[in-house]
Formats: sequence, C-alpha cells, structure tokens
Amino acid sequence: MLLFDRSLLIESATDGIYSSVLLLSEYVAITSTVLELLIGYMYKGSIELSRENVEGVMEAADTLQMEELKKYCQDYKGKDLVRLKNAVSKCEKF
Repeated sequence: MLLFDRSLLIESATDGIYSSVLLLSEYVAITSTVLELLIGYMYKGSIELSRENVEGVMEAADTLQMEELKKYCQDYKGKDLVRLKNAVSKCEKF
C-alpha cells in the first residue's frame, strides 16, 4: 500500500491503516490539519504546503521517517525564503 511506502516507521510498526493513524497520533504532537495533510499525502502522493503548515508537516515527516516529504518541506521553505527576500528587496527600492 502507498501508505506504508511513504513512512518507514509506519511500515515497520503496524499492518493496518486505522492502526497507522493511531500510531501517528502517539508518536507526534500533531494538529488535525497536519494529520489531514499527511493522510492525503500518503494516499495521493501530493500535498499543499503553506507558510502556516510547513513546519508542522516537516516535523511530523521527520518523526515518521518520511524522507521524501521532509525534503519537499525543506525545499519549500528554501523557495519561500527566496520569495520573501525578493519581496523585501523590491520594497526597499521604493
């Protein structure tokens, strides 16, 4: 199942989706929003990150050994920082 392919921790610790969600909540202090995003990512293989959720998603991905998602979060944060620096630079010109 895709769910197990996304997280080595879940793959090694459980054999069912329901158990996986319970396990997830035991390992990570996680908001319902981040949990919803992670479950969507596990099923669809895609996620919509934002400035508001990227830290929580990255922390959960790190804890759950979801290396691909963790890297995606790191890349997102890097690109967001570049966008922010560009915006500040444009404002300073005025």
